[in-house]
Amino acid sequence: MGAEGPKCGKFSNHKNNGPEVTMSTTSERRKRPRMALHWPVRLTRGTRIVESKTQNLSSGGFYCISTEAFAPGDSVECVFTLPAPDLGHWQTGLCLHCHAEVVRVEKTDPDFGFGLACRIQNYSLLVDGADRN
Repeated sequence: MGAEGPKCGKFSNHKNNGPEVTMSTTSERRKRPRMALHWPVRLTRGTRIVESKTQNLSSGGFYCISTEAFAPGDSVECVFTLPAPDLGHWQTGLCLHCHAEVVRVEKTDPDFGFGLACRIQNYSLLVDGADRN
């Protein structure tokens, strides 16, 4: 994968209407459990492209660090690259394409940029450039 990001083909939409899972802790506000996954993600808004890495991810959203500020309410197109060596996709990876809304922006350490909390609105899985519905 070069600077242009993963090689992903056509995109199709899936609505994120799955069943909600409540966390067992009462202080947790999220409706779905998050996992500490550090996957590359490319965020696109118009002509603006930002390469980042997730800090955590769930079926309903993700948090990542961005070198550029976004604003709450911004719509972004995202392409996550998931390593999948056991499935024979180590070189190309699996790509998860989604549309998301920025719901929170946090100023982090000056060396790291901005923390972005995003809600996933729809998604599709791409394997070797082919759409997998």
